[in-house]
Amino acid sequence: MSRMRQKRVYPVTKKEAKELDTLVSRIVRDRAGPCRWCGIDGEKVVFQAHHSPAKRRYRGTRWEPDNLHKVCKGCNYRAESDNLWNEQMTIRAIGEKRIEELKLMAQAVKGVDDYQAIKLFWEVEDGA
Repeated sequence: MSRMRQKRVYPVTKKEAKELDTLVSRIVRDRAGPCRWCGIDGEKVVFQAHHSPAKRRYRGTRWEPDNLHKVCKGCNYRAESDNLWNEQMTIRAIGEKRIEELKLMAQAVKGVDDYQAIKLFWEVEDGA
């Protein structure tokens, strides 16, 4: 008997993931208030949605609210190039306990269970 290698299946398709990424990124960037890390604000400031502590590639935390931060372009650039600073700023924003929970979630969950539930959550968050 030969062992067939099972293909990893994600309930969220690539198209659905892209749609969720776009929706969530816009909602996070549109949140009221300044950059979560440096406090800069203003009409000309470019904001981005930054994934921390778990990176975007981890489906288990990709759309988790505590893993997404509204940050200015400068802070996002620095966070991507300086892991220690990124971790310090994330600790300040959500605390060490929540960071550890997110890291475990990122490693434990291999796929997202329900596209509709995630989309509905973020649409409610958006006030749509």
